[in-house]
Amino acid sequence: FIANSLQAQSAQEIKDVYKNSFYRWNHSFRQNADEGDGRDVPVFWRIPRSASSTVEDVMSNCYHLAVASALGTRQGHDQDQTLTVVTFGNSRFVNVDMSNPTGIARAKAMNLGASDMADAISTPFLYETASIFDDVPDSGKCFTMLRHPVDRAVSLYFRYQSDDSNPNTAQYKGLSIDEYAEKSTESNW
Repeated sequence: FIANSLQAQSAQEIKDVYKNSFYRWNHSFRQNADEGDGRDVPVFWRIPRSASSTVEDVMSNCYHLAVASALGTRQGHDQDQTLTVVTFGNSRFVNVDMSNPTGIARAKAMNLGASDMADAISTPFLYETASIFDDVPDSGKCFTMLRHPVDRAVSLYFRYQSDDSNPNTAQYKGLSIDEYAEKSTESNW
């Protein structure tokens, strides 16, 4: 079957499929665009309660990268009609919200993938974020921080016990950790 399907395609078609699928995500890191081949943008897969805020702080405050995350839309920048880098204190952010599918769709519509504005991207939605690199020479290179899932769940439980600002977590307030474990459902990070 494979031999027949390979014969049915020209060598160029096979190379194009390879370049646009496997190679696009599996090559050495390209920091700068060379000869129109594009560059690789670091994409941080943000997993809650796994040092994700710390990684974002390091990228923005220590390395002074312009980060596309949820933070660039503060102070009304979610209403901006054009893509730009906004500054809050010493940190620079692209004015998109990469923390939800709606914000990612807005970033794609504003051509974030082709803009060269984001030095790094932080998002919990890898699949949706990959779409911003469709039909542009740049691509994303993913990295993440992992934490033992039980430690992460315990940390989340204690966060919910002390967080009065989030109405979505009120249902967990006052539960024992055993009750929380039975009642909550975790995303499969």
